[in-house]
Amino acid sequence: MATAKEREEFIARFVSEYSQQHAAHEVLTAARALLRYARRHGRLALEECNGPGEYVNQIPYPRAGEIYNEWQTRVERETERVEARMRAVCEPFNLPAHFSGDPRGYTVKVKFPSGASNTWGGSEDGWGVPQ
Repeated sequence: MATAKEREEFIARFVSEYSQQHAAHEVLTAARALLRYARRHGRLALEECNGPGEYVNQIPYPRAGEIYNEWQTRVERETERVEARMRAVCEPFNLPAHFSGDPRGYTVKVKFPSGASNTWGGSEDGWGVPQ
């Protein structure tokens, strides 16, 4: 879970990168949308790592496999949906977004035109969107 400071830093960076080319309300709306979608993306990555739950181990095999497949399909579908929404937010800004399924770090990273970064990978890795 991101701190308020991390979220404010992301908004400030986004505004500083795009306030010259776009209207202020468009920039703020996009930054807030990315934060909201990144939080959902991170939760889905965590859910995918944790699995459907311990209760599945107490269910006989054929049904347990079906439950797991239904759960996996739902998580993948929701992840694809939220990634598509983030790409749509980034498109007017020509902002590349990269997605990861590892919930131990940033699951969404963007590459700002200035090359600014807040990750260990530097400008090649981009700016991690707080979740």
